[in-house]
Amino acid sequence: MKTFINFKKNLIFLFSLGAIIILLIFTNTYKESVIEGIDVCCNVLLPSLFPFFFLSSFVIYTNCFQPIAKHLGFVSKIFGVSKNGLIAILLCLVGGFPVGGKAIATLYSENKITESEAKILSYCLVGAGPGFLVTFVGENLFCNKTLGIYLLFANYLSVLLITFLNCKILNKRSKKPYIYNSIEKSSDYSLGESIVNATESSIKSSLSMCGFVIIFIVSNNLLKLLPIHTELISIVLEITSGVINCNHILSIEGVAFFIGFGGICVHFQIFGIIKDIHINKVFFFLMRVLQGLISYVVMFILLKVFPISAETFESINKGTTVTVSSTIWGSFALIFLSLIFLVSINHKNNQEVNLCAE
Repeated sequence: MKTFINFKKNLIFLFSLGAIIILLIFTNTYKESVIEGIDVCCNVLLPSLFPFFFLSSFVIYTNCFQPIAKHLGFVSKIFGVSKNGLIAILLCLVGGFPVGGKAIATLYSENKITESEAKILSYCLVGAGPGFLVTFVGENLFCNKTLGIYLLFANYLSVLLITFLNCKILNKRSKKPYIYNSIEKSSDYSLGESIVNATESSIKSSLSMCGFVIIFIVSNNLLKLLPIHTELISIVLEITSGVINCNHILSIEGVAFFIGFGGICVHFQIFGIIKDIHINKVFFFLMRVLQGLISYVVMFILLKVFPISAETFESINKGTTVTVSSTIWGSFALIFLSLIFLVSINHKNNQEVNLCAE
């Protein structure tokens, strides 16, 4: 064992030394890559994900989901999650990478889900959001919104199926199985405190996410200098640029697989967010492969049952102009969460009025 540990350390040292030498040789390439990564973070990731980071934390800190969660007990029992765990599932489906991990980390830090449930959900809630799949991949990349909806359906089904299987099986095997009811041990934050806490937490998560994105974009661009085809390597490492690089060599089912897989960059983003939740990273990786396979099969069936005309895929071999902006999906999500908050505030005010009357 000691020999293995020493070998591992030596390997890491040699890898780091080699990386430093490569950066010194290809200075212009890595500088341009860092600038590209910062540009992606500032113009793509932060505008699209920071609001969801903030809102996911805000919803949890204010407990504004509780009035609705009380009526969704049957759904939590179907999936084998607590009512608070159900919040994380919904936020994952609406926000996409890596909002699910952010929701889990916040729920766990606030003692609203147990460590057992946090671990199980961490293996499951990794999926792309509607803005990325419908707008970016469907409309911008493949010039067909229907195809984006197919990818979204395949992604949602894979996430929900993985969640159902893991929560049902792993919860039964857990030494400390959780219950379906919510855990009410968290602090009662005021509106101002909730905003401050959600903002600070979201900034930390966003900076961590941007750091990983820059590292993987630099790695991708350095790999392009090799005299080999690196497209598939790029999509394994980072999903956004990888989909762009591989859209001419992958089938639609293949794209669905890698979107379900998520990319190593997304995996590390989630590891950084849920660092206080100690999970088995090998099992996490296997779950991503299984999720990719489910997405592949679902997409294959969809295209067989509801085929899309061949003209749609002609755009795959053409140059792609990618534009990123706010989407109607994001707007609906913001409106929905705002309505939940207003309803909860109104409900709380009514309770205070009744207490004063008594």
